[in-house]
Amino acid sequence: MSRYPDGGWVKHWFNPDGSYNAQFSDGRRLAARWSVQGERVCLTNMRPNMLIPRFCTAMIEADIGDTWHSRDPLGRRVQNVLVAGRQ
Repeated sequence: MSRYPDGGWVKHWFNPDGSYNAQFSDGRRLAARWSVQGERVCLTNMRPNMLIPRFCTAMIEADIGDTWHSRDPLGRRVQNVLVAGRQ
């Protein structure tokens, strides 16, 4: 899960078949394909279409409950937390 400073959030699901889904706190949804490229995880084929055709970010090794900071596809800072299950 990614949390924004303004209180918004995004839930992410990386499925074993390479599909990706996201749900935003404002009700929007996103679908894509994910793959590992070197030390990065990348999203492609995003629907609905975004301004960028592909987004890659550093792969993080984490345990349930761990948090780390990163940036979203638009460069905004987010705090991520690894949660158990498919909430």
